[in-house]
Amino acid sequence: MRRILAGFGLALGMMLLAVPAWADDAEVGMVDGSSGEWHVREPNGSDRNFFYGNPGDIPLIGDWDCDGVETPGMFRPSTGFVYLTNGNPADNGVGVGEIFYYFGVPGDLPIAGDWDGDGCDSLGIYRNGKVFLRDKLSTGFANRAFFFGVPGDRPFAGDWDGDGIDTVGIYRNGTGQIFYTNENPWTGIANTANDFFYGVPSDEFIPGDWDGDGVETVGIYRPDETRFYLRNENSTGPADETFTFGQTGWIPLGGDTELREATLTAPSVLDLGAVGLNGTGTATLTVNFGGDSGDADLRITAVEFGQSGFDYSAAPLADPDIGFGQSREIEVSMSPTTLGVKRGFIRIRHTGADSPLVVDLIGRSSYRVNAGGDPVDDWGADSPFSPGGNIGPPPDGSVSGPTAPDEVYESYRFGQQAWDFAVTPGQYRVNLYFAETFVNSAGARLFDVDIEGVEVLNSFDIFAAAGGKNAGVVRGFDVVTDGNLDVDFTEIVNSPAIQGIEVIPMPVWTGIGSTPSEVTYGSIAVGDTLQRTISVVHLGEPSTGSVSVPGASITGADAGQFAI
Repeated sequence: MRRILAGFGLALGMMLLAVPAWADDAEVGMVDGSSGEWHVREPNGSDRNFFYGNPGDIPLIGDWDCDGVETPGMFRPSTGFVYLTNGNPADNGVGVGEIFYYFGVPGDLPIAGDWDGDGCDSLGIYRNGKVFLRDKLSTGFANRAFFFGVPGDRPFAGDWDGDGIDTVGIYRNGTGQIFYTNENPWTGIANTANDFFYGVPSDEFIPGDWDGDGVETVGIYRPDETRFYLRNENSTGPADETFTFGQTGWIPLGGDTELREATLTAPSVLDLGAVGLNGTGTATLTVNFGGDSGDADLRITAVEFGQSGFDYSAAPLADPDIGFGQSREIEVSMSPTTLGVKRGFIRIRHTGADSPLVVDLIGRSSYRVNAGGDPVDDWGADSPFSPGGNIGPPPDGSVSGPTAPDEVYESYRFGQQAWDFAVTPGQYRVNLYFAETFVNSAGARLFDVDIEGVEVLNSFDIFAAAGGKNAGVVRGFDVVTDGNLDVDFTEIVNSPAIQGIEVIPMPVWTGIGSTPSEVTYGSIAVGDTLQRTISVVHLGEPSTGSVSVPGASITGADAGQFAI
């Protein structure tokens, strides 16, 4: 895995850390420790600033969710409490903490890196020459504890040999000498892999993968000049790149911190249509790269469902990475267990701007009955409905028709029939599927059909309507019903016959919803502030007009502890 390194210098002791990246070169940044304001130097030299953390916090940066993108974190040295976020705030934005836990004790210096090569960063601490590394982002014992350096050294970490595993280094105060190791032993003393001089004792050390070759190399920030000196080899020698950035007293950092300007686009609504009750229907959502040829690739990090989300699922993505000119297809399935319109939302989290991408989902959990036949696809047998009549004989040839499997047209029920469908009151679309597979001429079979006591077909002739034998035809009707939808067949000439019946609930405006439907704040230290985002979602159809939301309020016993 290609790696880059991020680091921070402190006035009283410098802390540096390593994080994974894609093939981008590392950039540098500065953090104003007095205000928690971050300043990131973009590739064009501009300054993107945002706020994260409190004054006095030690800034961190790492790939906390294993998605290949480095995001901010903070270590509070007074308490040993860690605050991490999985998003990079936009210019003038505010970061929101997502991961919180204790690790270490007051006075420890944090380091971060991928200690086991799994592509995920976690934390370690440096305490008076001893290193404690943990492979999980949680409170607990260190997986590795070993000595490297002496008390007073300033720790850092990086992938010095390009093997995808971060190891520890130290910068020795007073000399400008650098030591690093290529191993993370479980115990004992780590062996030194290289040592050399770079910079002067007052410099603040900040290594990184400055040329994008997958190996971290040295860099320093000279506070009295506000200038960075970056070198592409781990050896004493002149800098390969220098530039000014930041202010004296700010904390330097380095990493692939570029805000990804590309985003993902998709249709605003995915309609799965009618899906048989207790069956499964699928539809394909095409997600496109929304950016220019020079924008960095993005990664889809999570696909989630909300609001009736238990009815929906998605097949795993074979390739979650997406670049310029590319698209990815997400196979969305609906498997309803109750009748009705199923509105949902698919949230596609990604490493680009405006994440997550939210697409409305709508499906209609319907009765789909294969009259006289066995279950096929999401069409069920008619046995639960006891409509009366008899099952007809098989056809004398192949039968097909519109919008239903051929197997539905090949079986039928004939005779006087009374179908009863338990529904909730509302509007429904009733589709009746016919095919004449027995008689051989027009006028040989005629019957009436009533829905909810209203005649919808009079002297209906399947042969004539379909244009011949063994050809399917569909007749559809919109009805408003109470809690029981009735479909009745009455004989005129020969017995009535029906191949299939669909009862599809029709969506109507019901209001607005939210995603997520509830939020959890977890443990928050006294005096701290934690933000969560709730999206208000229109629950109508694409043709439904907009709705105004003039404001929102918070109620409850502890409403005063929250603000919008």
